[in-house]
Amino acid sequence: DPIRFEILYTKLVQVVMNAHEVGRLVSASPMTRELGEVIFGLYTPEGDAIALSHGLIVHVHTISRMIKWMIANGYEESMGFAEGDYYVNNDPYIGGAHALDQMIVTPIVWEGELVGWAAGLSHVPEVGATAPGGYEVFFRTRFEEGLFLPCVKIGENDEFRRDLELLVERSVRTPVYWLTDNRAKAAGARMI
Repeated sequence: DPIRFEILYTKLVQVVMNAHEVGRLVSASPMTRELGEVIFGLYTPEGDAIALSHGLIVHVHTISRMIKWMIANGYEESMGFAEGDYYVNNDPYIGGAHALDQMIVTPIVWEGELVGWAAGLSHVPEVGATAPGGYEVFFRTRFEEGLFLPCVKIGENDEFRRDLELLVERSVRTPVYWLTDNRAKAAGARMI
């Protein structure tokens, strides 16, 4: 039924658009808050996009790559995907273009079964690279690009792990941007 499909799809798009606006306003990062360099999405259990907000549309596939990478590498069996879990990735070899592209995904569980993923991605302005800002054309190796978190579980039961926040606080010049962007992405994902 095309009419029911359009009504449902419009509701899903509105949910991710609302997540975008709330996430944008939660962050302290000027790149997220003022420039709107953030995107939210709803994904299938396999990691394919269903509905996306406006924003960094180029990153539609990077969130998909993150989810698919976690599935392919046995995360469900080794760590489990539970409601209230949050995973972060900024490893560009898994998804994203560079370490500044940071994504958070959380599983959507219904009656004990994984039925989808809610996700947010923002462009964080500081990652602890050898050059402030983390984006330098003269980086010669990956190790100059700053802190990489390759699909790390950063939260459970809708709470962020303090040890991982301390890792960020001690690894980057201005951790407030990274940490508030994480809260922004988690807030939007929770809305979805």
